Parts: sequence; structure tokens; C-alpha cells
Amino acid sequence: MNQVSREQSLELMAKLEMNTDWSQLDSEVIQRIINDPTGSGRGFTRFLANGGRVMIMSTDGIVIPKGGKVHIISVPVNESRPWKDAVSAAGPNTNCNWDIWKVGDQYPPVIGATQGLQQLILVNFGKYIQSGDVLAWGKGQCLRPASSRSVFAIGEHYPSLNRDLAMDYMAVVSFVLCSFGGRQRVPRVWWDESGRESLLDWFDDRWSESYWFAFVRE
Repeated sequence: MNQVSREQSLELMAKLEMNTDWSQLDSEVIQRIINDPTGSGRGFTRFLANGGRVMIMSTDGIVIPKGGKVHIISVPVNESRPWKDAVSAAGPNTNCNWDIWKVGDQYPPVIGATQGLQQLILVNFGKYIQSGDVLAWGKGQCLRPASSRSVFAIGEHYPSLNRDLAMDYMAVVSFVLCSFGGRQRVPRVWWDESGRESLLDWFDDRWSESYWFAFVRE
């Protein structure tokens, strides 16, 4: 991906400012953006990554599990990104000896893929649940598991997702499986007050209410 020059960034910001209809914006909204420059900057980056267009997100057709939640987000995803780069960007606190680094050959990059904004459906069941039940729910909603790099992109671009969702700690799981140590494993990103980690979990685990599962539409 080509680096944006300073001249290009200045030209872009000038044209956006010139063509913004400021009369449609509330002063309190502007103040909230000013008060949260980091979060607003991440949102603005996602807006630009989508070609300067707002992505309309809806739960139309998705049945929220009883006692659970569905949260839909958009995130820039690059399926051609090297495995180690994706892992480290998602989880800067990932231990260098963990298994997640050792399965990149099972998640090869998509040659020629470019970064694009992707809509991801995150579901939380609000209770302990088995992997098979999660996948059955997704199939019933015409959803398929999101890729590992999609989940890593969430960790990179939503570093405070746990606070956004009012959770002290949480994880997002991709059910695109690999095999390691003689068992089926799944990648996940973990958020807590100490930071973010990328890990491998066991597919046959029983998942608690702290876990969210990432899907995309078929």
C-alpha cells in the first residue's frame, strides 16, 4: 500500500473542510469529537478506508440469541498481510513463545488481496456455550466464520473494544480452524486492562460470557 504524502493529506483535509455542511452538525457533537481525538481519529480512518462513504450497518435478518447480544462493526482488513504482522498488530502484549506464532502456514496470505473495509458481525451468547452451538447459530443466520486476519484487524483498529462494550475483559474468536498439538485450535484476540493478546484456543472449549464470535454474511 502506497504511503500517503503530506501534500495529499493536506489537499484531502482542505477539500473535506470546504465541502462539509457545518449547519447540519450540532456543537455538542463537535465537542465530543474534540474531547476524544484518538477514538474519533480511528473512526475517521475507517471512513476514509471506505472511500469517504459511511457504511450502513444493520442487524436485518439476524435473530439475536436469547440473553445474548449482536454488535456489528466495520474494519479495514488485508487478507494478504503477513501472519506475524497481523498477530503482533492485534496483540502487542502477545508472548513471543505462544503457539499463535507457529500456525501461520495454515493461514496463508491471499496473494494480491488489497485492504478493504469489511462488515463483521460479533455475537455474544451471554452464557457458557459450546463451539458447535455457536456455529449452528451462525449457519441459521446465513453467516460464516470471519477469517483470522479479520479478527486480528479488530484488535488493531479497536484497541479499546472492551471498554466500548462496557466489559472489563473480553475476547473475539475466529472459528476458522487450524490443527496444533494434535487438536483443533482457533485464533482469538483478548482485551483487558493490561492490553491485548493474540492467542490460540481449543475448538472443543466451553466458552464463557466473556467471548464474542466473529461472522460475516454469506
